[in-house]
Amino acid sequence: MQVQLIAIEAAAPEAALRQAGVGGDIALSALSAAHSNPHTHTKPNFSALPGPIAITRSVLRTHGFRGLWLGQTGTLIRESGGAVAWFGTKEAICSLLLRRRQRNSPFSSTDVPLTTKDLFAWESALAGAAAGVSYNVVLFPADSVKSALQTAEELQGTRAGLTFWSVARNMWAKQGMKGLYAGMGITTAKAIPSSAMIFVIYDTLSKMFA
Repeated sequence: MQVQLIAIEAAAPEAALRQAGVGGDIALSALSAAHSNPHTHTKPNFSALPGPIAITRSVLRTHGFRGLWLGQTGTLIRESGGAVAWFGTKEAICSLLLRRRQRNSPFSSTDVPLTTKDLFAWESALAGAAAGVSYNVVLFPADSVKSALQTAEELQGTRAGLTFWSVARNMWAKQGMKGLYAGMGITTAKAIPSSAMIFVIYDTLSKMFA
């Protein structure tokens, strides 16, 4: 659903080229007109685009049940490795902060170590924010490849013969590391406050109900 508008707009210049004919100045003029003429390059009405049910039916009709799992390899790599980075970073930062507080506090006894139940809200938030950064930085390329594979048919017209690894090799060959990490900045910016909020809520509820 998220790439429908992009796919339709990307197809507009190609349609103009087909109408004008192939080659030379005619093709270039048609391509220029497709980008500059609002009547040629009209944005579709978002409310008129197919919804989730229609798209699900289309996927099942075109690719079968297997089509609903397109990109699963990238998701498994991202979620399994990302979860290790996410929780591992959170626990490591929390342990570091608790040891630091216990070492510097004259009222804390080293015989009774502080636990996650002793975390302040800001400590949970800091650890969660760091976890969000770690989750995205470590395995963001897997998500980039997954997204490229999932949208290849809409944006390129076909995904015949494409696999997770073939798409990864192609992205590396054409764009290098920069291509694999494209969009990481905004994704990480989103993950910092969301992960901080998640762990503040989780640690708070743990104190109340554990």
